[in-house]
Amino acid sequence: MKQVKMDMHSVPVLPELANSVLRMILEDKEVSVFRLSSLIEKDQGLTSRILSVANSSYYRRSRTIYTVRDAIVVMGLDTVKTVTMGLCVLDMFPPAKGSRLNYKAFWRHSIACAIFAKSMMSSIDESLADKAFFAGLLHDIGKLVLDQAQPKKYAEVLDTARDGKKPLIDLEREMLSTTHADVGRSILERWKLPRVYVESVWCHHAPVKILDDNQYRISGIVHIANILSHMSYMGSSGNEFPQRISNPLLKRFDVKPELLDSLMVDVPREIDSICIDVGIGKPTEGLFTLVNKASMRLADMTLRLRRETDQLENEKGRTSLLIDVLGALNRSSKISEALESSSGILLGSGLVKSFLAGIKLKGSIFVYEQKQGEAGRFLQVGEEELKTLILSGKYTTGTTYPSGAFAYMEMVQDALLMDRSLVNVLIEGVTSSLVRISSENAREEQEIQLRDALYSVSIERQRAEDALGLNRELMDASLVGLCLLDDKGFVEVENKTSREIRDTLGIGVKDFSSALANLSKAPATKIRDAIRSRHEVDLRWEHDSGIYRFM
Repeated sequence: MKQVKMDMHSVPVLPELANSVLRMILEDKEVSVFRLSSLIEKDQGLTSRILSVANSSYYRRSRTIYTVRDAIVVMGLDTVKTVTMGLCVLDMFPPAKGSRLNYKAFWRHSIACAIFAKSMMSSIDESLADKAFFAGLLHDIGKLVLDQAQPKKYAEVLDTARDGKKPLIDLEREMLSTTHADVGRSILERWKLPRVYVESVWCHHAPVKILDDNQYRISGIVHIANILSHMSYMGSSGNEFPQRISNPLLKRFDVKPELLDSLMVDVPREIDSICIDVGIGKPTEGLFTLVNKASMRLADMTLRLRRETDQLENEKGRTSLLIDVLGALNRSSKISEALESSSGILLGSGLVKSFLAGIKLKGSIFVYEQKQGEAGRFLQVGEEELKTLILSGKYTTGTTYPSGAFAYMEMVQDALLMDRSLVNVLIEGVTSSLVRISSENAREEQEIQLRDALYSVSIERQRAEDALGLNRELMDASLVGLCLLDDKGFVEVENKTSREIRDTLGIGVKDFSSALANLSKAPATKIRDAIRSRHEVDLRWEHDSGIYRFM
């Protein structure tokens, strides 16, 4: 695997104007129109492009905008901040010498992704629309960094991606040991952009929640917008792999298919207008070229699909065999049933001439053997007899596993060479099923033993509860106070008379021993000592309410 060494310090730093806008946004959320317009107006080129965007058909204003302040009123403060940052970044990466990446097509794709993302987010959460725009604009920024840092190596990646057989990000990972998403995350971190952009750009191919729900929603919307841009041929980012948007993906991010219908009609015209206004220009490919390109891609996909269909058709017989054998094995609950059914299917397929399989059980070996045109037979043999059976047969493939299961087959001529992997799967399927059935039978025996043990415990518990219930009835019926303590000296069971006596003597808490220890009277000390030593005691406790006898 090739590996690209990235020196992030060689990547352009954020322009002073963009950095000033960023610092203004981060340090003062209540940026005034005057401060932002004054900052932008210091750059005449940027001012001109901001006014072009404000006057574009995208914002559909009847009056002409002449000042940055008016542009902020028309576009909104947050939008102008975002567009300013985006325009500054757009100027940072001039096309690399010998690059295979079409920079105008790249930025056209990025702007398309940004507008699709903002349009979708506006219908879901208006407060995140501008953030979605900026994340969409920068989602592929890592490709420019890779192209600038390693133009020759990245050109190889782009050339390999042209056939559309693999996603570009997978080829980057295979050929460079990194991806544009990883590099994009690094450059945005270096520019000290807010983390919502850093993480959203990093996971725009596979949205995950890293920070919060807003970041997850932005990542998902940019992911969908990126696919929309590819589907509508709005520019190109070097990825020719066909993509689709699934219904579960739309539901996950609350995007209605009807919204996408309207965006696919309206957004392309808006993208053309914005691209002209920011200096990217009109697309070099006309409608006929785009349609022809789509038709050629469709034709290529159709030919590829036809080849794959032919290949699948050739393998259909073997696949059906595999399904039949594994299905029969899965339905079997007895070892004999599994062996008979799998052997019958294999010999009936015409690929197998003879079959020998079985498993070691409780010191003996259970074997089933069948040859083509003959009835099968079950045998119970020893180790030496099994070796003789295997050696005397003409088995071309097979194995014995440490689990004790084994399977051997004599294949028809060339069948083994034609599909070795299928044969291996069949052998493993037979042996693993024998082990499974054996384990299930052993487990059933253990479950029966466990059920019997649990039943015995349940009976004993019921008897104990019945005895305890009887004791409680006898205690409640007694005219004297009866109290039963546990090993720690806590009251476990007592009758009403006992509770009344303990309350009268000031030892009414559950912790009987501790209650006695808190009393300085002689009877209390003697009773406590008797409980601790487990000795019998017979004493009288005189109290104002009467004399009580403890035994």
